[in-house]
Amino acid sequence: MGKHRLSKDGSPRLHSKISVDENVIGSGKVRLLSLIHEHGSLNAAAKEMGVNYRRAWMLLETLQKCFADPLTESERGGATQGGTVLTPLGLELIQRHRDHVAALDAAAEPFVTWVVAHKAPTNK
Repeated sequence: MGKHRLSKDGSPRLHSKISVDENVIGSGKVRLLSLIHEHGSLNAAAKEMGVNYRRAWMLLETLQKCFADPLTESERGGATQGGTVLTPLGLELIQRHRDHVAALDAAAEPFVTWVVAHKAPTNK
């Protein structure tokens, strides 16, 4: 989910970010939301992404600023009780983002195929 890097196999990749006022919805923030849903914890999601809790919290906060209604709900309760769950809006964002990315990939396929056919050889 890096910034304009090639994929692991060196093929071109498509990136999409949606600007909402001064905030951005992108694949990294949506991945964080997906991991929160998977683990039930912002801390666990941050660890899996390889970022610290503060960075993950800031990403989630800027994503939340794009929406009037909450994307997550926190449950208090200490080391074994608390956690973070997604609201229906948070779950819908994940699905709509997946659909958006799939549609972009499908639309870009002819152009990406052409780029690959004309790409300069890689020197390793």
